[in-house]
Amino acid sequence: MAGPNYPVGGTIASQSGTDLTLVGGRNASGLATPLAISDAGALSSGPAGFTASASFTPTAAAYGAGDLMDVAKQFSFTDANGAAIPSASLIRILTAVTKIDVTAVPSGQTSYTLHCYSVTPPSAQADNDAWTLASGDLASYLGSIALGTPADLGAALYIKAQYIDFDMRLAGTSIYGVLVTAGAHTAAAVARQVRLHGVVL
Repeated sequence: MAGPNYPVGGTIASQSGTDLTLVGGRNASGLATPLAISDAGALSSGPAGFTASASFTPTAAAYGAGDLMDVAKQFSFTDANGAAIPSASLIRILTAVTKIDVTAVPSGQTSYTLHCYSVTPPSAQADNDAWTLASGDLASYLGSIALGTPADLGAALYIKAQYIDFDMRLAGTSIYGVLVTAGAHTAAAVARQVRLHGVVL
């Protein structure tokens, strides 16, 4: 699927093998957005979608409110074909999905927050540390995403956070995330799987 990072006037191959011509267009906000047009004249795409995921595995221990669950992890963004998105892209995170493979909500566990950085946080805060925005991290700190409170769906926990609309400029093709628990609880050494979905602007 074509995205706004391709040069207008160029030609690319679609997943079906059909050549697509890129032309100038504008999105709903009036911003310039290259659009892919098929040989038949049909509009094929707008902004390019992407996804990235990371897993955070805490130790089997007690965690306080505001503590890190594991250490910083990399989210490498790829498109529908598995290719890395262009370096230094301006992106928008739209949704986030969190999954935990445990059969019941741990007592005291509530919501999670993902703090985002353009590079590995220089402060290198450790698992079970109380998260803080260190002065040395200011240059790379992008903001945070409220992931919500995972619900018990029977044999696992799940939550989808929607309508996030979080814009950020990448330093490369990825970001680094730090997972922080809002509720004090005793954690099992099971991965907190976080997947982000969004578009390149």
